[in-house]
Amino acid sequence: MRVSSSIDSIYQNNVTLAQDLKSFVDTHIISNKYEKWHYISRIKSLESFALKLERGGISSSSTSLDDFFACTIVVENSTQIDKAKDLVNKFCDIKCKRPNSNNFTHKQSSSFEFDDLRLYVTIKDDVTVPNEQIKKIVFEIQIKTFLFHAWTIAVHDLTYKSDEINWGKQRVAYQIRAVLEQAECAIADILNLSKLPQLDKNNKETKALNKILNVFKNHFNKIDLPSDLVRLCSNTSLLLNQFEVKENQLDAFLKAETSAGRGTKMLGLSPYQIVLLGIFYQCEDKLLSVLMGEIKLSIKIVITRELLDFIQPDIRKFILDNSIPGIIVLA
Repeated sequence: MRVSSSIDSIYQNNVTLAQDLKSFVDTHIISNKYEKWHYISRIKSLESFALKLERGGISSSSTSLDDFFACTIVVENSTQIDKAKDLVNKFCDIKCKRPNSNNFTHKQSSSFEFDDLRLYVTIKDDVTVPNEQIKKIVFEIQIKTFLFHAWTIAVHDLTYKSDEINWGKQRVAYQIRAVLEQAECAIADILNLSKLPQLDKNNKETKALNKILNVFKNHFNKIDLPSDLVRLCSNTSLLLNQFEVKENQLDAFLKAETSAGRGTKMLGLSPYQIVLLGIFYQCEDKLLSVLMGEIKLSIKIVITRELLDFIQPDIRKFILDNSIPGIIVLA
């Protein structure tokens, strides 16, 4: 695209300053955002800058180049948007935002056009920056969810940066956005939705896993349990099923192990490894059948060095001296 030399001059006069701003903002947000969040930033290309300037969308003043540099913080879902705003507030003054209100919109109910949160900000006066001039620049920070970010990536170039104007493509793009908006609503209100009569149900698997979950919560401090309790309960369920221990027997199982000086007193073992150690003592007949090859394991059993130290000496020796299908020794 041909660009007028006067427009090119404005662009070149501001691009270095924008690069300094980008470097500062990138460093600050990346070092302070939550690990699961995503962050991207860009300096507007000369061609895009010229197109916007030609329609009067940009002032020639460097302090008004609100779209010269812009960045986006992508969060898991809409419940995290306020946390992202708090991050921005720590080093920026918010001059204005769009949409301006959380509970009022200019859109018709039948419209699903782009309206992700955009904050127009400047660097706070009391924040140390490598170049004081960048504090004068108003720039844009978008905050959006992963679903809407994916929508932008998938359809933006197809609908906005295309070599054709196609009503049908735009129609499909906004139909997709409407579906994603419904999904975002469901995610944000997932707890209440799960209590609806149509969804407030159980099945055999979830009932069994919840029994295991309750036992773990009753026997272990929260700090001793993993954040992924679903995986722990699922792994434990497979182990119990292998040795025909019912979920409602796990409570008595752990109490017996703890009374014997093992169980929750084994501080060097994970909750799963404590249950596995209990299998060696509470289910010895079944265990021997496995070791002798009479029962084939349907799961993999990993025995750590720490666990091995507490297994009965004769069984420990047998495991170390023989290759048993399904048993992996990390010793």
